Amino acid sequence: MVCQLYLSSYLLPAAQCDFQMTAQEKGLLNSISYAGVILSSPLWGFLADTQGRKKILILSLAADGIIGVLSSFAPTYGIFLAFRFFNGF
Repeated sequence: MVCQLYLSSYLLPAAQCDFQMTAQEKGLLNSISYAGVILSSPLWGFLADTQGRKKILILSLAADGIIGVLSSFAPTYGIFLAFRFFNGF
């Protein structure tokens, strides 16, 4: 998960070319993952406390991998942005 959060700085040049992004859109793409982290931390913490840390860690890593693969097929900026948000979630 951490690798994908920091990967966006390497993706920006290619994404800018593919999606014709402005500087504001690049900034949003770079920070939207952290918004997902902030919003989901209480949920994942609660689930880890009640369901068990190992089970939730495996679930979150599997979801992160699936979202990472799906984001590579995003046809538009908006869909890619949504995948980056859920990548942080």
